[in-house]
Amino acid sequence: MASCTLRLELDGTDNTYARGDTVRGIVHVSVPSGILCNGLYVRMQWHAEHRVESSSGRTDSERLFFGRWEPGEHAYPFSIVVPQGPASYRGELFRITWTVRADAVLPMTLDPSTSCEVEIVRGTASVAPDELQKALSRDRDSNIRVESEPRISWLSAVLVVLVLIGFGCVAYTLVQCFTVRWFNGELILPIFLGFMGAIFGGIPLAMLIIHHRQYELAKNLGWVDYVLSTTCVAPGGDVECKVAFTPKHRAVKVGPIRATLHAHERVSARRHDDEYRGESNLVHKTVLTLCEAQTVEAGTAFSAVGTFKLPEDAPCTISAKNHGLDWEVLIDAEIAEKGFLRARRGLLVG
Repeated sequence: MASCTLRLELDGTDNTYARGDTVRGIVHVSVPSGILCNGLYVRMQWHAEHRVESSSGRTDSERLFFGRWEPGEHAYPFSIVVPQGPASYRGELFRITWTVRADAVLPMTLDPSTSCEVEIVRGTASVAPDELQKALSRDRDSNIRVESEPRISWLSAVLVVLVLIGFGCVAYTLVQCFTVRWFNGELILPIFLGFMGAIFGGIPLAMLIIHHRQYELAKNLGWVDYVLSTTCVAPGGDVECKVAFTPKHRAVKVGPIRATLHAHERVSARRHDDEYRGESNLVHKTVLTLCEAQTVEAGTAFSAVGTFKLPEDAPCTISAKNHGLDWEVLIDAEIAEKGFLRARRGLLVG
């Protein structure tokens, strides 16, 4: 059956566009003999692929022609607005590419097609895609106020019960040792119970001590504010982070408070046994010291502030089912002899 040949020609030289730009070009059709065309379509689509699986997203097609082609050369100009979607990306674990694709629907023969790869970069007034906003919906509030007021938890009750049982076995062993002759065979079971009680009572006791320190820290600090100036920033932009609290009852020795800005790729792929295997790769990491070690007196409002500056070439946030690129800010501080403060915040870069 007769067919045809398609060729794409895009305006511009480097085929680089921002979200919201208009891509203009011409679809050239070479027809050797007359043929009916049920539609000549052009569209933009992105494609993400990694080692095992791939995914793609496509936009609505624009129909350029419908009817009969006579033999010869035909040209059809088009213009497409770059849709919302992930920017082009080439990383260690996965890559995202954009293409402009033209397809001709022909009866009773294979449908010819052609495509041209384009580079999609961040626009100056880009809007985050809906899927990214949904992915970060739990982290969009830039101000987190964590209630550190102590509460009785089920973990504390379980630990107390385990400690009582463990050291009850130890006490039983001591009583048996002082009331029964040492070399009597009847001491084997009490000694075994005492040994196991010391182990299984000591471990919960250590956990209970750590939990009590956290309890005392929470009781003294009350509310702790973790604030980011924004959770949506463009590459090259600034993000200010702040930690604030006011000790209630006594002075608190605060270790260095550090904030870490990092980005990592992630992929998850289905294996042959239908289980998912995840991989991650660190793309960027910056550590910022908000304040050095110091003592904060009771009743004194304390705050530590620092500012990150994202690289100009920082990759945009990518959120998809099986792959993505995530930005986060991790804030942590050690409280001398009591415990530590930690907060993790998602950041939308784009």
